[in-house]
Amino acid sequence: MAVALSVCCAADAKNVVPVAIPADDFHDPLYVDADSIRWKGDVVTFKYVLDVPILGTGSGTVTAPRMRSNEIEAVIDCAAQTISILELITYSGRAATGDMGFGFVSNAEERRPERIDMRKGSTSGYLYRHLCKRR
Repeated sequence: MAVALSVCCAADAKNVVPVAIPADDFHDPLYVDADSIRWKGDVVTFKYVLDVPILGTGSGTVTAPRMRSNEIEAVIDCAAQTISILELITYSGRAATGDMGFGFVSNAEERRPERIDMRKGSTSGYLYRHLCKRR
């Protein structure tokens, strides 16, 4: 069973580094918290941040949408090309800034490693290339 956490306070500053995404991909902004990266052999545990638009706050290219973000703790096995999601925390601003909102801790079934999708537009593929291919 997953555990939901209610959090309320302002976020600490993060050392988020943008993940390279091709210009022709309309993927939402993606970052890795450089201070959270921990390697053990081919396995890396880290936190990444995905900015997501707040629905109804923008109109195409004329007005950029307001964003909030999700900080996700994950594990990538570079050799096996798998990813596991451990925890998620929401923030009211971009790049894990602003007030924390909601937290979610995954259960054992939800943490089961899944194959990384290497296709264009895949968050897990971009994270794999950012972390595993630069090592």
